[in-house]
Amino acid sequence: MTYNGDTLHQRLKKLVESTQYRRLRDDFSDPTLDPRVKAMRRVIDGYREAAKRQLMEENPEILKGVRRRTVEAAEAGRMRRSGISSYGALAELGK
Repeated sequence: MTYNGDTLHQRLKKLVESTQYRRLRDDFSDPTLDPRVKAMRRVIDGYREAAKRQLMEENPEILKGVRRRTVEAAEAGRMRRSGISSYGALAELGK
């Protein structure tokens, strides 16, 4: 897949060959703080989001399932926060 005209590999290659990337510090003991790692993650995340959008556009049934699951998860979270267990909710329905 391409995103903004480049494949992921092409975009990462351009990134690591760029002057701005080469100027970034590379002496971080914690890789999560390394600005080079953050720059790569931003690129990868952009492609990941583009792939998700493309998947949803090409497969509307997947989009419906994702939306349904999102609603179910939100409802489950509301129930947990209000102290209602799924068993308690089922018991209430049976009354």
